[in-house]
Amino acid sequence: MIAHTRNPSMEPQATCVFGPVHSRRLGRVICAELVPHKVCTFDCIYCERGLTTRKTIMRDMYCDFPAVVAEIRDLLHFEPDYIALTGAGEPLIQGQVNQLMQLIRTVTDVPIAVMSSGGLFWRADVRAELMDADIVLPSLDAGDNATLQAVNRPHARIAVDDMIDGLIRFRRRFKGRPIWMRTTLVGGVNDTAQSLDRIRRAVRRIEPDRLQIRTAEVPSMESSHVISPDRLERIVEYFGENTEIIDEAATAERSRGFRALAAVAG
Repeated sequence: MIAHTRNPSMEPQATCVFGPVHSRRLGRVICAELVPHKVCTFDCIYCERGLTTRKTIMRDMYCDFPAVVAEIRDLLHFEPDYIALTGAGEPLIQGQVNQLMQLIRTVTDVPIAVMSSGGLFWRADVRAELMDADIVLPSLDAGDNATLQAVNRPHARIAVDDMIDGLIRFRRRFKGRPIWMRTTLVGGVNDTAQSLDRIRRAVRRIEPDRLQIRTAEVPSMESSHVISPDRLERIVEYFGENTEIIDEAATAERSRGFRALAAVAG
């Protein structure tokens, strides 16, 4: 098992806890961002958060757990459907997330959702810690390494076969609880027949409860484009049952608006 590493000069910081926001995927949500901008395992070409400033697979203690729980407790009167552990990068770069979930459960029984790019599921410690979640929402945008490099630009240690194997292993342990997988398709990059076939084969091996497909634009790429609704519908039919289209643009706007208001008020 890979040990957590600590930077002695880094003091854990209280993270950005905000909400409620409306999520197309989860409903009414309180979000806790566990890692600062932009610490991530990937540097996805479509990321709304911008370029990754620290690409890493090393997990660390970025946030003050008691402070995060106190901020969540102060928002519980909004009666959220979920507490979502997110990040301005990869949430699972934060170490010991199981301990945070256990602390959250001392103040509420609201279900806990964990978001992830999926890049760290090859790590046994990550899979073990996620057993404390109620629902896990990983992403998978590629079924081969060339496409992974083109879309997600991962840390050098991350390979698509390891990601898929880790997700399969996690699915076997996370029995009776939902895994909702997200795939982001960028026109001209990972929407070819071959790319879609490889993603579909990987998804069938992982067996998530839902596959949620969205499209994204990369303004810096002349050949990149948003996939039309009609084509997305055909892609959903191709992937089969338990597949749906999601559109997170409105949710992102609400999230930004709430944080801007909070900044003014605070």
